[in-house]
Amino acid sequence: MSDSLYSEKIMSHYYRPRNYGLWPEFSAEQRYSNPLCGDVITVRMRFIGEQIAGVCFEHEGCVISRAAASLLFEDIQGKTKQEIREMTYMHIEGLLGITVMPARMKCALAALEAIQRMV
Repeated sequence: MSDSLYSEKIMSHYYRPRNYGLWPEFSAEQRYSNPLCGDVITVRMRFIGEQIAGVCFEHEGCVISRAAASLLFEDIQGKTKQEIREMTYMHIEGLLGITVMPARMKCALAALEAIQRMV
């Protein structure tokens, strides 16, 4: 894993987040905020039974939080609610390709926290 918080992959997802923008029709919505650093994320998901049919989000906050959300929401398309419930910080670190420092862990996990509250 890399130690660079600002790798090309992370910066790409920060500046051009995938699945960004909220749809008018959705199955569930969750807003999550991290008062420690000011990150705020709103996530909307569509389900077909137990399967994730789509996810979109809007975000205000730091690089690591937005990049982690963008990477995670690309990754979860088609997964089941149970698969989402079983995800941990290690999954997020794997997607980011870095070891997340303890001080940045809440930032990196904001999107995962939001979707786990919906499933």
